[in-house]
Amino acid sequence: LGPAASNPLQQILADSIDFDRLARSPIRVFINTTCVRTGKARVFHCVLGHDAKALQPSPVQTLLRRGTAWAAGIPVASGGDGGKKTVMMAGPASHGFGCHEHQAGLALLAQALNQAAPSLQILVQDGWPTDPGALDGAAALVLDCDGGGAHVLAGHASEADALMAQGVGLACLHYS
Repeated sequence: LGPAASNPLQQILADSIDFDRLARSPIRVFINTTCVRTGKARVFHCVLGHDAKALQPSPVQTLLRRGTAWAAGIPVASGGDGGKKTVMMAGPASHGFGCHEHQAGLALLAQALNQAAPSLQILVQDGWPTDPGALDGAAALVLDCDGGGAHVLAGHASEADALMAQGVGLACLHYS
């Protein structure tokens, strides 16, 4: 829960989705997203994004942009970013061509974040960075990958734990 026992996800969803219009639509939407704060770290998890096409609708990009900003500690309402650094890590593609294109999904999210917050420093990586300096000064880590052995944190959980203990946020997209 956020300040004053409010759920920050509730406001992110309220600002991102026209629920009145959705209620009149024959389309049924199921949102599986979570925001939690644990110690100094903020964690945003959203399972949307089976393929790049699923990430293209504006409300989905808004949800991911605001959830990622919250994880990085960026005041969502202000639109400011204070030059904070976000490191995005993609797992390998899976499920055949065009599905689970994690690198493509992160490229779309990075583009949306750059449009909304031009001074935000975004580094998109294929997997966990091989250069340890890539994580220096990061405000948030964004993971987009499958679970199990293909998970970006496989072999790097202690490093991620140490970063989160310092207050680095974590945004987990899709099955990460």
